[in-house]
Amino acid sequence: MAPVKLYIYDLSGGMARLMSRQLTGIQIDGVWHTSIVVFGKEVYYGQGVNVCAPGGSHLGLPLEVHDLGETEIDDGTFWEYIEEMKSHYTAEKYHLLEFNCNSFTNDVAGFLTGGSIPSHIKDLPATVMSTPFGQSIRPMIDQMYSRPGRSTPGAYPTPAATPPSTSARPTGISPDLASTLLQSVASQAAGSSRSSPTSAASLTSPLHISTNVASLEHIISTHRATAVLVSAGANKPFEQALEQVARENVKFVGAAFVKVDTTVGQGKEIASKYSVPSLPGMILFHSDTVVNNFAITDASSLRGTLTQFLAVRFSPHPHISKPLPSISSMSTDPILYTQLPSAIDVPITKLASFIDGAALKIPMSDSSSGPALEKAKATLKASFGVYLKRRFPANSTPEQITGSSSIEITSGEVKKWKEMSETLLGDGGLALSEVFPLVDLWRVAVLDPSVSSKLAPSIVPIIQGRVSRAIASKEEVPRPTFLTALRLLANTFAHPSATSLEAQAQMKDVVVAGLLHTDTIVRTAAASLAFNFAARRQAPFRAEVARRSQDGGEGELDIELVVALLEAVEKEESEEVVHRLAGSLALLIYLSPSLLPSSEGESDSELSSMLSVLDAKEKLEGKLVPGGCGPKGVVKPDVRKLIGEVASLCS
Repeated sequence: MAPVKLYIYDLSGGMARLMSRQLTGIQIDGVWHTSIVVFGKEVYYGQGVNVCAPGGSHLGLPLEVHDLGETEIDDGTFWEYIEEMKSHYTAEKYHLLEFNCNSFTNDVAGFLTGGSIPSHIKDLPATVMSTPFGQSIRPMIDQMYSRPGRSTPGAYPTPAATPPSTSARPTGISPDLASTLLQSVASQAAGSSRSSPTSAASLTSPLHISTNVASLEHIISTHRATAVLVSAGANKPFEQALEQVARENVKFVGAAFVKVDTTVGQGKEIASKYSVPSLPGMILFHSDTVVNNFAITDASSLRGTLTQFLAVRFSPHPHISKPLPSISSMSTDPILYTQLPSAIDVPITKLASFIDGAALKIPMSDSSSGPALEKAKATLKASFGVYLKRRFPANSTPEQITGSSSIEITSGEVKKWKEMSETLLGDGGLALSEVFPLVDLWRVAVLDPSVSSKLAPSIVPIIQGRVSRAIASKEEVPRPTFLTALRLLANTFAHPSATSLEAQAQMKDVVVAGLLHTDTIVRTAAASLAFNFAARRQAPFRAEVARRSQDGGEGELDIELVVALLEAVEKEESEEVVHRLAGSLALLIYLSPSLLPSSEGESDSELSSMLSVLDAKEKLEGKLVPGGCGPKGVVKPDVRKLIGEVASLCS
C-alpha cells in the first residue's frame, strides 16, 4: 500500500484571494492547480504529462497537501498507466476550464484509489462561470484555447466590462487588470513563461477524455446532459462526428461530450458498468440517469441522435416566456448578519462564566472534563478571542467584515479552536442554554473568508447538530441559542467554501423548526436562512449551469423546503417575514430544472404536482387580501407584486 497525496497550488499567487470578490462578487481563495504525488514522484498535467521530484515543478512547493488515501496499485502498473495517459493528456488538448490539470489528477486519483479530488477544486470553473464576470470572460478563454497558431500566453483581448447583475456586483477592477490576471494564470497552468511558445495546433478539442469510472462519474454528475462515446482504440469518423456536435452546441453550458477508449485504463470496466451493447457504442445521460445506450452504425445517424438528445435536454424553460420583472431582477446576494457585539469581550466574558459554572458541576469521578474545560477557556481568551478582536474592530464596515484579511490563521490555531468548540458543545460541556455566546462568536468569525474555508465546514455541523438533535427529541431550544444558530447558518452563505450541498441538506430541520417558531425574530432569521439557501440554488439556474448534486437529492430537498415555506406563508402575519418567504419560494421555483419537461416531453413534475396539491397559488394570493397578513393584507407595492409573480409560477 502506497500513500497518495494531492499537491495543491494557487496559480494566481494569492491574487484570487484578494481580487475575487471585486471581480466575481464571491470569495475565491485560489485558482487551484493540482498534482499527484505517489511512489516518490510528482505527476502533473500542463505541457503534456510531466513527472518530477515532489515540489520540483515550475510551481515549487505546494500551498497545501491533501491526503487521498492509499493505493493497492503497484508502481509498475501505475507507470504503465501514466505512459498510456501521455497520449491522451497532450499539450494540444489542454483547456483552462474544460480539460486541465485537475481533470488529470481527478482521473489519476480515481485509478489509484477509486476516489476523487476535493469538490471545491473540481467545481471551481463552474463556480466562476456561474458569475457575470465568468460569463464575460468565457469567450476570451475559449479563444485562447482554440485559435490556430497561438503562443502561450501572448496578448489576449481584454474581457468586456462585466454586465450588471443582481447576484454579484464586482466593482473597481479594470478589464485590463482582469486580462492580465487571466494571462498569468494561463501561463502558470501551462507550465510556461510568457514568451515560451506552445503547440501551433488548434488547441483544444471540446471532448473530455475519461480513463476510469470515478472520473466519468464526476463528469456525469456535474452536467445536465452527457454523451459518452465508447470505442476500442481510435475511431476517427465517430470521434469527429461527436466533436462536431460538441462544437455546434457549445452554447449548452451544461452539456459534456466524453470519449472512452476500452484499451486504456479502466475503459473496459466503464463499458461493462454501463452495458454498452457493442463497440463503438454511445451512452446518453440526463443528469446521472442513462436515457439511451446504443451501438453506433454511422456518423450521420450519430449526429442526428445527439442533436435531438440535446434539443430535448436544453429546451427553453417554460418560465423564460413569462413576464416576471420582480423575480428576474431579484438579488441573490445572501442576507447576512454582520452586526458586531458592542465589544467582543462581552460574549467572551459571558461564555467564560458559563464554563466556570459547568466546571463546578463536574462529578468527582470525572477526572478529564475539568482540564478539558479549563483548556477550552484558555483557548477562548488567549487565542480565539485575541483573533476576533484583531480581525473585527468595532468600527469595521460590512465590506471589511466579509472581505479578505491580512491576519493569518495558523494550523495550530485551527486545531485549538476546533478542540475548544468540540469540548464546549460535546458531552460534559455546556448546556444548550449556555452555548449561545460561543455560537454568536462563530457567527462573526465565519464571515472571514479564511475561517470560512478552514474551520466552518467542521465547526458549523457541530453547532447545527446540537440544535438538530434537540429539535428531533422535542427538547425546547432556548430562544437565544436558536436565534444565534440560525444567524450563524445564514452567514455561512457569505462564502461558497463554508457550505457544501450536504451541509445545506442538513440545515432542513433547523430551517423548518425556525419558520414555525412562535417568536417573530426567530422566524425572520429562519426566513433569511431559507432565502440564502434558495439564492444559492438559483444562481446556477440563472447562469444556465444546470448542475445537479452528486447524490441526486437536491430536487427532493427543494420540494421539502417549498412545502415548509408554504406552510409558513399560510400562518405568517408579519409582512417582513412574508416578504422573505415569498422571495425564497421565488428563487426555488423560478427556472428550476425540476420544472423542465421530462425526456418524454411531459411537463408535469413532482414539484409542479406538489404546488398544485398544496394550493400554493391560493395560499400566496391569500396574503394580499384583507386579513391575510394583518388587517389590510400585504401593503407594500413591491411585496404585493413579488407575491403575485410567485403565485403565477404555481398555477
